[in-house]
Amino acid sequence: MTEQVNGISSSMQNAADLELLKATVAERLDIIQTKVSSHLKGDEARHQQAQQREQQLREQLALLEAEAEGLKKQMLEANVRAVKDAVTGLPNRQAYDDRMEQEYSRWKRFGEPLALMVWDIDDFKKINDQYGHRSGDKALKAMAGKLRESIRETDFIGRYGGEEFVVLLVGTGLEGARLAAEKMRQRVE
Repeated sequence: MTEQVNGISSSMQNAADLELLKATVAERLDIIQTKVSSHLKGDEARHQQAQQREQQLREQLALLEAEAEGLKKQMLEANVRAVKDAVTGLPNRQAYDDRMEQEYSRWKRFGEPLALMVWDIDDFKKINDQYGHRSGDKALKAMAGKLRESIRETDFIGRYGGEEFVVLLVGTGLEGARLAAEKMRQRVE
């Protein structure tokens, strides 16, 4: 474009004939207009390509966000499964180990009482052998339910393994633990 403008300027300075000058200027203006039009068309094409690419990237981002959300949900579910007993719905031994570590640290720091109870279903193997594992699972669920109903919200109950359950009574001394244990025993009975 600069070349065409310089050519017009040069033609004006060297022009001897007005008609020849008009023709030269018109020719150079046509060339300028053609180049500008071509440039604008290219700009429009690049703009459309950029918009298409932006749309593709937005769609890819939406897919990645949906995938990330799905993975996050799966991780949360896996985390819950990792610390939840499948039969009773109680926290499992891993959850107990984690909670016990927390409560032990709290006990060391503040010196608040902490009681630990271990519950075991007597002759549980006989239930499974005589009535089957489904009946054994029902017995575990019933025991878990009765024990869970007997504790405070701040306390902890979990399935330790097999037919064993653990209960942590936070802020409860020996006498309080004895009374709570008797209450729980009567509920289960």
